Amino acid sequence: QHGYWASLRIESDLISRIKEAQKEDSKIWTIVENLDKQVEFRINEDNVLWQDTRKCSAPICWDQVGKRIIEGPEMIEVTNAKVAVAKEKLKEA
Repeated sequence: QHGYWASLRIESDLISRIKEAQKEDSKIWTIVENLDKQVEFRINEDNVLWQDTRKCSAPICWDQVGKRIIEGPEMIEVTNAKVAVAKEKLKEA
């Protein structure tokens, strides 16, 4: 290999892995945006999650054993931070 990419010593599949990661990130946000357009969620004063006029009985997020709920902006910040870490790890690979 010669040229610019060779001078950076980038693995041949790194660019394709980055593009694939970007597609996955894009798919996640497309799902979130579509969900936001179709469904209205709200949290009442007692921090109970409701969908339209029905109480949500299904868990929203399972990352460990136990029930979780959407936490609003804090959850988005944590997710964005995790995505940033994943992108940094891809850059280092």
